[in-house]
Amino acid sequence: MQTQAFVAAVDQAMEEAVAAYTETFAGSVLAETAVAAHGKRVRSRLIGLCADDLGVEPQQVVSLAAAAEMVHAGSLQHDDVLDDADTRRGVPATHVRYGNHVAILGGDMLLALAVGQVAGGPRVWTVESARTLAKMSGAASDEIYWREKREVCPVSVWEGIARGKTGALFRFCLGGTGVLIDEQRYRTLSQFGEELGVLYQWVDDLLDFVPRTGKRRFADLFEHNPNRVLSAASAAGMSLALPVADEAAARALATALQPHWERSRDQALAAGGGLSAAMVDAGLPRCAHILDELLAKLAPVAVSEAA
Repeated sequence: MQTQAFVAAVDQAMEEAVAAYTETFAGSVLAETAVAAHGKRVRSRLIGLCADDLGVEPQQVVSLAAAAEMVHAGSLQHDDVLDDADTRRGVPATHVRYGNHVAILGGDMLLALAVGQVAGGPRVWTVESARTLAKMSGAASDEIYWREKREVCPVSVWEGIARGKTGALFRFCLGGTGVLIDEQRYRTLSQFGEELGVLYQWVDDLLDFVPRTGKRRFADLFEHNPNRVLSAASAAGMSLALPVADEAAARALATALQPHWERSRDQALAAGGGLSAAMVDAGLPRCAHILDELLAKLAPVAVSEAA
């Protein structure tokens, strides 16, 4: 099954799951917003490509991919409420259009439906889905704690948040596919997935300093979110006054952070290159392609763009 066809099958599984609850207001909103929005479907693509690498029939992991996308979509709905975000993927966020209650309950519905998606698969899928949700919730609480504390978290804390916030779901994706082969594949791919998730967060933190379509530049500086560049700069002895008050202050701070940004970018590229090579060596070249796509986002970024 080609990647596009696999993603289409995942979308259909999500639509059918939500359709059973569209008689409720939250369900009808989900059908119109979270499910219809689609997004990049990185997690679906990753699972589909991993199945190809392992020789697993794609149909065996459609429900796993649907669960991963539902968890992602549900967590984003909750995040938008917690962050009071105005938009999601260029359109008004669900809580802006329908209120916090509907957004939160709709997110809860997606998370519950995600667990239902994997209930018919290997037992470890259900166990790991619950564990993944717990890790993501814990990481989100840590993120809020440091945001409200108005301090830059240490790099070790940043990594813990990244492993829970992003790494846990990628671990679920790859580990859930690997378990269909054997226990060793399950363990190896779970670790690959977690490291891939950390890199996704790392790259996103770096790109926060760069102009991007549909993304507010310097969002982490304005909102005092944990950010790998800020944590590394603080560890190096740089004093950081956050959150910044305006665009001019953000640009000035970004200029001062430039050496730390460049060092962090080089470290991310090196770590990503090592992980990509390890995945290829493990017989996962298609999976590695997703990582290579991620790292390519950093390659064309000029140093001046991050200042």
